[in-house]
Amino acid sequence: MSVKDVALEPIALIGGDDSRFSPFGTCFSLDPAGGRIPVPLGDSGQPTAGSSTLTIIIAPSLRHTKDLRRVERHPFSVQAFLPFGARPTVTIVAPPGELPQHARQFTAFIVPPRHGVTYHVGTWHTGFMGLEGDEAVATFVHRLDDGSDTEFAQLPFNLHLAEQS
Repeated sequence: MSVKDVALEPIALIGGDDSRFSPFGTCFSLDPAGGRIPVPLGDSGQPTAGSSTLTIIIAPSLRHTKDLRRVERHPFSVQAFLPFGARPTVTIVAPPGELPQHARQFTAFIVPPRHGVTYHVGTWHTGFMGLEGDEAVATFVHRLDDGSDTEFAQLPFNLHLAEQS
């Protein structure tokens, strides 16, 4: 049985004040103001058990990412992604709640250079990706010791971005 491929038309965010990302989280500038970069983690309502982790990852290039069928969410905490480079990145998200069953429940965003994102508690998302190549990214999340703060699921379709003209 083949899996249907679904192309999403991405929305290019214009910066930290772009409210189109607000149902899923916050897009914020990584340009330091006063020597610091405030990361909008908000009140996650998370249990106090577990620990916060800051991890450096290589977010793969969208061009090399196939079969975007696996999604995840963190039902008790926020997660932040802070790219180190000055190139755009991509995130594909769906609102908190039940596992999305239709591609129309997902939105693809192109995050502008020198900007990061924080997902609201429970926001479904694919892996964070580089638009033009692999990107070094810091990711922050509060992890519960029993692993219950990370849920993974497989979608019945493959997501990818529509070709850009």
